[in-house]
Amino acid sequence: MYTGSCYCGQVKYRINGPIDYVVHCHCKPCRKVAGAAYYSAGFIAHSSFEITSGEGLVKTQENIWNQQNPNVKRFYCGECGGRLGVHISQDQLLNIAINTLDQELEYDIGIHINTESKAPWLKIPENSEQYRQFPPDMAEQLQRIVHQ
Repeated sequence: MYTGSCYCGQVKYRINGPIDYVVHCHCKPCRKVAGAAYYSAGFIAHSSFEITSGEGLVKTQENIWNQQNPNVKRFYCGECGGRLGVHISQDQLLNIAINTLDQELEYDIGIHINTESKAPWLKIPENSEQYRQFPPDMAEQLQRIVHQ
C-alpha cells in the first residue's frame, strides 16, 4: 500500500496495490506540465486508487495536449495546483505522479520514454532502459495492470 498527497497536503490518496510499471516521459507536453526535465509516472488500476481526503478539491482537465489519445484527463489539486496524475482509458487505468508519494521507491524501476524529445542538456544514465518513443510492449504492460 502507498499513500500520497498534493503539494499543499489537502488532497490525500491511497493506492491498494503495487506500482510495478513506471515511466519517465520526456515528451514536451509532459515536461511542461511537470515543470521538470521529465514526468515520472507509476501506472495503476483505477480500482486500486482512492482519495482519502480533500476529494472536493480535486479538479480534472480534459486532454488538451495529446490529440492521439483523447481519453486522458489530468487530475490535480484545485487549491495548490499540484498534479496528482492522469486518468487513462475511460478511468480503468491511471498514472500517479511518483513524486507525490509519501513513501520513496527503494530504487528506480522506471523506463525512459519519448527520449527523442528530451531536453538536450539532460544525460540519461546509459544503463537505463530507454526508448525514442513508446516501448513496443507498453500497451501489453498497461493491459496487464488493468486485468490484474
